[in-house]
Amino acid sequence: MKALIGYLNVVPGSTNTGGVFQFPDFEPFGQTINRLNGLLKETPIPGRILNLETRDMKYHGTWTHQGVDPDRSCWTQSGETTTMYLFVIRVFYLLGPPVPEEIGVADFVPEMISPPQGIFSNPQFENFPSVMTKARSWAEGHLRTVRLINIQSFDVKVHRSKFTGAVTIDSQRASHIEHGKHTTAFIRIIRLVYGRLRGSLDLPPPLPMVLSVKTFVPAIICRGGSWGIPQYESLRDTIKRAQVWLSLTGVNVVSAETISIRMHYGRISDEGADTTLTYHRTDHGSYFLTAFRIYIDGVYEEPSPDLLPPPPDESEFSMDDFGCCNVM
Repeated sequence: MKALIGYLNVVPGSTNTGGVFQFPDFEPFGQTINRLNGLLKETPIPGRILNLETRDMKYHGTWTHQGVDPDRSCWTQSGETTTMYLFVIRVFYLLGPPVPEEIGVADFVPEMISPPQGIFSNPQFENFPSVMTKARSWAEGHLRTVRLINIQSFDVKVHRSKFTGAVTIDSQRASHIEHGKHTTAFIRIIRLVYGRLRGSLDLPPPLPMVLSVKTFVPAIICRGGSWGIPQYESLRDTIKRAQVWLSLTGVNVVSAETISIRMHYGRISDEGADTTLTYHRTDHGSYFLTAFRIYIDGVYEEPSPDLLPPPPDESEFSMDDFGCCNVM
């Protein structure tokens, strides 16, 4: 029997209409999840939930308030204008007999380890592995009676008081605004989505889960010299390396995602994919690297490097092969 996939979009409800020069406000994320659970109870979806993800989408129309079309696949962004983004919930399910589940969500936000020392200084936050440790501890105690649906990392806005420099982060906020010609700070959080069966179905409880993570960063193939932009292997090649690693370790993968790593002057920062704080600056362009991240049930040991594919030999490539050039 062929597997067929359906999907459902849930857009946060607005709490006011805003104004001619003002964006509307929206209900918190938790309230949107409650609405979704009410919908699933009253009108069950024809199947079993496969995945639930959170996606930010551009809100169209400060003047017209067109809102968000959750099925829109592209939009434009200009650093000169102020733009609102709305977090939309997208549910994928396998078509079949309905499974009565209630959705729950747990967010894990990096803690600030060093507050800003003034309006013009930046705060410091714990890195991604530290946040993952908190998620692992939570999962060991809570995922014994529920089913893990998804693990996702994504960026939420860091709000900073322009008067005191105080920092606030609200992962439940359904929208954020990027102001034109200003720098916006974001923090990368981890969101766990789980399902709890309604009623008393005679099903065995899920086994205990120990969450781990493994990130594969594309290998560099052309450094670009002192002033050029470096080039990296394709995501396809990165995933091929990941597949070899998976076959050697035999781990149980529970989720996978691609993540964007913002480059600094064409180079990866010291923390690389483990950094949680990033900035969107509108006064110049940005350079991003796409990495592949998998979430695993269980602990693993790294295989011997001799068994893994060797990294690309940079000597085999020239700058001309990739349009990789120096600026004189």
